[in-house]
Amino acid sequence: LRSGEKYRQGLATQLNQLRLGNMMNALGININDYIHNEPVPVIKQQMAKCDACDNKTVCDDTLSSADLDPSQIGFCNNQEQLQQMAQK
Repeated sequence: LRSGEKYRQGLATQLNQLRLGNMMNALGININDYIHNEPVPVIKQQMAKCDACDNKTVCDDTLSSADLDPSQIGFCNNQEQLQQMAQK
C-alpha cells in the first residue's frame, strides 16, 4: 500500500513538472483523483505527448490567462482527454 502511494506521489511530481499538471490545475482537474482513476500507461502516454509538444509557447500564454476554459485548449496534444476530465 505504501509503495503504491509513493509511486502515485512520484507520478504527481512528474506531472507537476510538465505543463500538463499546470493545465490540469487551471482546468480544475484534481491531479490526485486523476492518478487514482487513470491507468498508469494512459498517464505516461499523456505525459509523453505533453513533453513532445511543439505548442509550448501557446500553452504558456494560455496558462498565464486568469480563467481557462476547456474550449481554449485546441492546441493541446491532450485536448480531448483534458476536456473530458474537466467535464466530470
